[in-house]
Amino acid sequence: MLDQIQLDFFKTYKKVESEELILQPIEGENSKWSSNAMFDFTPLHIERSRGNLSFTDISEEKPKTAIITEAVYHKNKLVTLKNWNGNVLTGMSVFSYDQSNKIKIISVSIDEDDQELRGLTIFSIQNNKIVDKTQASIYGAFTEHYIYSNDQLIEIKISKRIDYINETIDTIDGISNVPDHNFSYLIEYKNDKLFQIIGENGSNILKV
Repeated sequence: MLDQIQLDFFKTYKKVESEELILQPIEGENSKWSSNAMFDFTPLHIERSRGNLSFTDISEEKPKTAIITEAVYHKNKLVTLKNWNGNVLTGMSVFSYDQSNKIKIISVSIDEDDQELRGLTIFSIQNNKIVDKTQASIYGAFTEHYIYSNDQLIEIKISKRIDYINETIDTIDGISNVPDHNFSYLIEYKNDKLFQIIGENGSNILKV
């Protein structure tokens, strides 16, 4: 799975670089705003670098801070994320939905009129729940598998590969021989509230 999305990322990266593909935003009827929100579909977003559970504020009103994210909705579906620095568009992500219960997201950074592919993400849905997230970026690729019990998320199984784009862009298919790193997060609840997240080393990494 990681090989395939890295190959897709590599091909799309080349198309964006050559301007064969220029990403255009999908406009909608209304927007939501945040100065720190991930607008992530995942049932539980963990900031990997800090081990923190991410709580974010999403508002109907545009924040007064310079660096903000605008989430654009069309027919109640999130279709475009726009990253703003003041009045300057610095990046965007465009969402597409298909009939096989998958959501595909293409993300680019923007410097004046130049775009650079930053990420390619695919979500899989079953029974109205996100069950898989697979992503390739300039930093490598990973897949997350979400396991539920009684409608509660109880485990996240992760396979991760660090493959920097500057090390792979000149290869034939954009994939190097970096091994996959496999690990899990165990999610525990107390009185139906999130209690702790057990990380790789067996300790609680939840910090609120």
